[in-house]
Amino acid sequence: MTLAELGSLRAEAIDSPLNLVGIQAKYLRETLEVLNLQGVTVLDQPVYRDASFFKNSLMLAITSFDEIPLVIAVAADSSSGDQSPKSHVVVVAPIEEGSGFLVDEKTGSVWTDSFWICENNQLKCIKPSQPIRLDSVNVMFDQYARDSAALSQEFDKNKRLHDLTDDKQLTRDVLAKRGIKIPSGVVIGPNQDVQEAVDAFIAANPKAKGYVVKEFHGAHGDGVVMFGKKEKEQMLSYIWEGVHDFGHPLILEERIVPVLPSSARERFSLLGRNIDYNFRILVSLDREDPQVFDGEIRFKQKNNNPVNITAVTEKASASEIDNPTVLSDFGEDLIENIFETARAATKAVCEEALLDGEKVAGFAGVDLITDSKGQVYVMEVNAGSGVGGYGTITRVKGQIPDSIVRLLIPDWIKSITPRQEEGLVDLARLKRLPHTVGDASNLMYMYLYDKQQIKAAGIMDNLLEIMFDRNTAESLREDIKKVLSSISLRIVRK
Repeated sequence: MTLAELGSLRAEAIDSPLNLVGIQAKYLRETLEVLNLQGVTVLDQPVYRDASFFKNSLMLAITSFDEIPLVIAVAADSSSGDQSPKSHVVVVAPIEEGSGFLVDEKTGSVWTDSFWICENNQLKCIKPSQPIRLDSVNVMFDQYARDSAALSQEFDKNKRLHDLTDDKQLTRDVLAKRGIKIPSGVVIGPNQDVQEAVDAFIAANPKAKGYVVKEFHGAHGDGVVMFGKKEKEQMLSYIWEGVHDFGHPLILEERIVPVLPSSARERFSLLGRNIDYNFRILVSLDREDPQVFDGEIRFKQKNNNPVNITAVTEKASASEIDNPTVLSDFGEDLIENIFETARAATKAVCEEALLDGEKVAGFAGVDLITDSKGQVYVMEVNAGSGVGGYGTITRVKGQIPDSIVRLLIPDWIKSITPRQEEGLVDLARLKRLPHTVGDASNLMYMYLYDKQQIKAAGIMDNLLEIMFDRNTAESLREDIKKVLSSISLRIVRK
């Protein structure tokens, strides 16, 4: 597809009438079904409401429709008691002309005139009579420079955290400096003799049961390859190719192989005696007092993708878990040690990336593993898109965790900087932002869902321009067009 053809498609798309709220409603219904959230209905038409309804309320915004569980959880909690001030968590919804976000060009404050909210178990798109001032925007998962420039007040802290945790070696250095146990490792770069560096590492770790080679950046197991003790030649070849052919330094680590406790073998016998497993613990992002609020035991077999995921905790105490029949198999002392290590690791990265008094809405995902002696090692700390979101937690558990409201929302509210100005905004000062990357991704899927391939193609073109330089975008167009057609076909068949 050429640029001229895409331009023609975009022109045709502009002329086509669209019920965007209706498409968003259909998308949300499908999301609710996937997340197993029963009893929540969705309105197809927007609700027009006087802006005074939200006066004296805390307005907390998220930027992705996939995070709708957070909106529903807060609505359910607020209906059960008095809150002062009342807190609303909303999903800011894009319109065809651009983002649902507006920025005051004088003060930098962020506003919205289009958002989804949950009231009385009903999701509805609100169109207020005047734009509503937002007290906080969770932009943890929207990392592109164009978006961050407009939302810089919210984004700067998140970007510092993301840049630190996205660099695996820098994270290792931060943890090691604070005495937190990590697997033994070494960086192998283009200017080193690969054979010599690998031999030296193997000699220094004679009891290693295997090895792990990692790229500096990545999440979800991407760029991580494991090798057995007898696979030295394959490992050498892999490292040589990465270092010399692609010019990327790599991290070589000792592989920690966990032993399944005898008390747990019967329960997990279907997964095999020598199953590889680790723990993902979710911790609030706080320099002073990070709190564990959720987690999972992740089992792996032949690759880096979890085979079986089991939610393990709702609270920061091993004795107050919601599934003790599973977690108790690993021993309360060990689990408490894992929790404490996860808190320490999160505190370490927050102290490194955040200034005194700074707080961030959201959470870190700390990946930990234990060895045969019960020692706990931190493999990675993720604080961005690598963690997934609130919707991810709900998928894992099949329900919205109570800890979202009990721990995360109060923590989010604590991170809010008090407003410096009140009253109505001067509408002439408000500038609508262009579609964010999150907006564009959601819109593209919604258009495909509504069988509007022309509009989806136009959105795809915009995404390429945002995410890549012009030459790279041009080279990717044909490949992404094929993917787009494949996605469209699968959705239409549904």
